[in-house]
Amino acid sequence: MEVYGFDSRLHGAYSKNELENYLLENWPLNLFTEVEKSKYFNLTNRLLELEFKDTSKISDLQSYINLNNRWQSSVNDNSKLKRSINSIINYTKQIIIEKSSVNKYVELREMNMIENVNQLLNTSLSGRKVIIWGHSLHVQAGFTQMSNHASKNIGDYLILMK
Repeated sequence: MEVYGFDSRLHGAYSKNELENYLLENWPLNLFTEVEKSKYFNLTNRLLELEFKDTSKISDLQSYINLNNRWQSSVNDNSKLKRSINSIINYTKQIIIEKSSVNKYVELREMNMIENVNQLLNTSLSGRKVIIWGHSLHVQAGFTQMSNHASKNIGDYLILMK
């Protein structure tokens, strides 16, 4: 049995240590200056440690997204690295949105989780039996709509796939 995560939020020291090590192992040596690298990992640390308590300016977070977009565009395939960078971009967008609107944040988070499940089902887990386990807010069809926070969740998406 293998376990994969689909939540678009990164949680705690495990995520921080694993992600930092993974990013360092795959860091593109010729794509960024040392100053950009330092800024990149400083913001990565802040976002993983502080999450929504982060006080970075939106312009700094947008700059972080731009660095990730540049890195992602240099990766040619649909590899784990490209999906990881995409998750970082989505996570940062969630933090930007959360600073202005909780409802928009929930909608974006649900859409990012749907995208993550879809990527897993079409890549790593393609053709395999899969159990999706999560909080009812995210996996029970129709639940998110009843809460008036988002229009769709993973449960709604999976019903559409049948």
